[in-house]
Amino acid sequence: MPADSSPVRSTDSSALTLDDMRHAAIVLVWMVVAFFAIASFALMIPHFFDWLQAVAHVTDTAEALMEIGLTPEIYATVIVVRDTIVTGFFMVTALGLFYRHSSDQWIVSVSLTLLTLGLGFTRVMSTPVLQPLDSITALVANLGHLFLVVFLFAFPDGRFRPRSAWMMATLLLAVNYGIQTLMILLESEPAILMQMLAGTQFGAIAVGILVQMYRYFKYHGPVERQQTKWLILGAATLVMGFVAINAAGIMTEAVTGSGAASVYYTLIFQTAFTALPALVVPISISFSVIQYRLWDLRRVVYSGSTYVLLVAVFMGGIFGGAILIQGAAPVVTAINVPASVVVSGLLMVLAAPVLYQFVRTVAHRTLLRERLDYRRVENEFSREIGTIIDLNELGKRLVRRVANLFVVSYIGVHLLKEENRLVLLEEKSLRYRMRFRTLDANTLANLGEGKDSTVFESGIGYLLVPIMSVKDRESDLVGILTLGPRISGQGFSTGERETLLSLATQVGTAIRVADLVVAITEAEREIKAAADTATLYLDLLTHDTRNQLQAILLAAEAIQQENPSSQTEALLNSIVDAVRACESLISKAQVTETFLSTELTALPLDQVVEEAMRRLGETYADIEVEVENHIPGTRVYADRHLLHMLMNLLENAVVHNKTQPRKVWVFVGRSDEGVTIRIADNGPGISDGKKEGLFDPDRRFGGVGVHQAQRICQKYGGRISVVDRVPGQPSHGAEFQVWLPDAEAEA
Repeated sequence: MPADSSPVRSTDSSALTLDDMRHAAIVLVWMVVAFFAIASFALMIPHFFDWLQAVAHVTDTAEALMEIGLTPEIYATVIVVRDTIVTGFFMVTALGLFYRHSSDQWIVSVSLTLLTLGLGFTRVMSTPVLQPLDSITALVANLGHLFLVVFLFAFPDGRFRPRSAWMMATLLLAVNYGIQTLMILLESEPAILMQMLAGTQFGAIAVGILVQMYRYFKYHGPVERQQTKWLILGAATLVMGFVAINAAGIMTEAVTGSGAASVYYTLIFQTAFTALPALVVPISISFSVIQYRLWDLRRVVYSGSTYVLLVAVFMGGIFGGAILIQGAAPVVTAINVPASVVVSGLLMVLAAPVLYQFVRTVAHRTLLRERLDYRRVENEFSREIGTIIDLNELGKRLVRRVANLFVVSYIGVHLLKEENRLVLLEEKSLRYRMRFRTLDANTLANLGEGKDSTVFESGIGYLLVPIMSVKDRESDLVGILTLGPRISGQGFSTGERETLLSLATQVGTAIRVADLVVAITEAEREIKAAADTATLYLDLLTHDTRNQLQAILLAAEAIQQENPSSQTEALLNSIVDAVRACESLISKAQVTETFLSTELTALPLDQVVEEAMRRLGETYADIEVEVENHIPGTRVYADRHLLHMLMNLLENAVVHNKTQPRKVWVFVGRSDEGVTIRIADNGPGISDGKKEGLFDPDRRFGGVGVHQAQRICQKYGGRISVVDRVPGQPSHGAEFQVWLPDAEAEA
C-alpha cells in the first residue's frame, strides 16, 4: 500500500479514538517483539560461535579443515559473520520500515514480519542453549509464525479478502497454539503432536499462499498484481536458491564423502545459494508495500527471475552432469571428481545459449506473461464513467485508471479552450510536472486527427493522447491526456497506446454528454424562469387590471345614473386616473419583456441613481428627496433594467404615501463585498404580516412594481428585502434594501 495512506486521525486531540488505541497497541507490540528478537539474537551469537567451534573440533571436520588450511575458529567465524549479516539485514530493514512509516499500521505489521522472519533464515536461533534463552527463542519463533501467516493472508493491502480469510487464519493459528499449549501441559512432546504441529504450521503457510493466488486473480487490480510480483521475485529467488543448495548437497554426498567437500558445501554453496538469495526477500517486500508505484516491475521480474532460473538450471546441470559422469561406464569412472566437474561444466557452457532461450521462453509463457486484458479494462472503465457528468470527477477517474495501468512520472488531464489554451482538470505527479499550457498548430492538428504526439519540455518527453468526443462518426478534440516518462525508462507499446486512446475517447465522449446535460439543464431552468415570469405577469396584470377596470365601470355607471352635476368632473378624473394606472401596468410589463435575454455589463451605479432621481423629480414635484452616495464611481453588473428596478421602488415609496410632506431617503453604500441601496419613505409603512408575503406572487401583497424589481434583482445575482424605516415601528415608513454584487470585487 502507498506510504502516504496512513489512517486519518481525528482533529480533536482531546478525544482518544478506537483507531488511536489500536495503533498504540500495534506500536507497543512492535517494541516488545523487537526488543526480544534483537536481544535474543545478540545473546545467541556467542553460544552459536561456541557450538560451531565444538562441532568443528570433531575429528572428521577438523581433518577436513586442515586439508584446506582452515582452523575451527576461522570456520566458525565465517559462518557466524554470514548468518549475522543475513539476519541483521532483515532486522535493519524492519527497523527502517518502522522508523519511516510508524503511522501506517499495515507497514508496522510488515516490519514485524520481517523482524521475526529474518531469525528463521539462519541456524543461530536453533542452537542448543540453556534456559532462559530457549524460552525466548521459542516465543520469538511463535510470534514469527503468527506474523508470517497474517502477512500471507492480508498481503498486499492489509485487508483480509475474501472475508473468510481471517477465519481460516484464526483457525489455523488457534490449532497451532492449542497443540503447543497441550504439549506444555503434558510436559512432553509426543510424536503425534509434533507431527500435527509441523503439519499445522506448514499448512497455514500453504493455505496463505493459496489465498494469495485466489486474491491475485479474483480481487487484485494492476497495482496489486504489481505488488505481488515484487513478493514473487523475492520468493522465487529464495526457492531457486533452496533448490540449488539441496542439489549441491546431494551432489557432494553422492560424488564424494570427504570432509573437504562438506566444508566447501557449507562455506561456499550455502553462502551463494542461501545467504545471498535471502537478502532479496526484505528488499522485495519493502518495495512491494512502499514504493511499488515508482517501479515498472515487468522487466525487473522478467529479467531477475529468468536469470535466477538460468543459474539454477546451469548449476544443476554441472553437478548433475558430474554425477552422471562418475556413475557411467567403468572406463569413464577412472576420471576423478575435479575432472568430471570440469567436463560437465564445459558441456553446460556449450549448451548455455540454448538453455538461456529455453528458460527465457518458459518464464515468459508461464509465470511472467502479462495477463492484463485491456479490452476488459476499457469495458469496465466505460461502465464506471457511464453516469458521471461532473467534469472534475471524470478527470479524477481517468487519472486513477491510467495510474493503475502504467507507472509513469506524471499524469495530467487538460481541457482545450480558446486560442489552444490548456486548462488543468486533474493531475498526478510522481517525479515531473507539465508546465506548458498551449499547443503549437502542428501538434494540435495531429491530435485533432486522433493521433498521439510527443512533446519535449526541459528535455523531458511527454506523450500527449487526444481526448476526443465522438458523435455520429465525427470527432472533436476537447482535451489531452498527458503522460510523463515511465519510471523504468520503457516506452509505450502500440497496444498500450491504443488502450490510452480508447480510455481518453471514452472520457471525451462523456465530457460532450456532460456539456449537453448542463446546457439542457440550464435551458430548462431559463425556460421555467421565463414561464414563471410570464405566468406571474399574466396573473398580476389580470388581477390589477381587473380592479382598475372595475373602477372605470363603476364611475361610468354613476355618470349614467346621475344627472350632470358638479360631481361629473370628479368622476371623470377618477376614470382618467384608473386608465392611466392600467397604462402604467402595461408599460411595466412591456419594459421587462426581454430582460432575461439582455446581457449584463459593468454599469456606473451613481449615474443610474442620478437618472432615477431626475425622473422622480419630473413626475412628482412635491417630493423631498435626500441622497447619500458613499461609494461614487462604483460599478455593478447590470443592464438597462436597473433603472426600472430603482424607479419601481421609488414610485412604490411615493404612490402609497399620503403623509405631508412626502419624503424619500436614498442611501448607497458597501456591504458584504457588494453594494447596498436603501430606499426609505415616511409613508404608512408595511405591517409585519404583509412583509412576509410582500415578494410572494401567490399572496399578492406587493404590486407589479415590487415583483418586477425582485425579478430584475435576481437576474443580477442580488437580493431584495423590506424592513421598517424606524426599527420596531412599521407605521413610520418602510425601507427597501437592495444588495448587488460589486463588479470590481468579482473581477
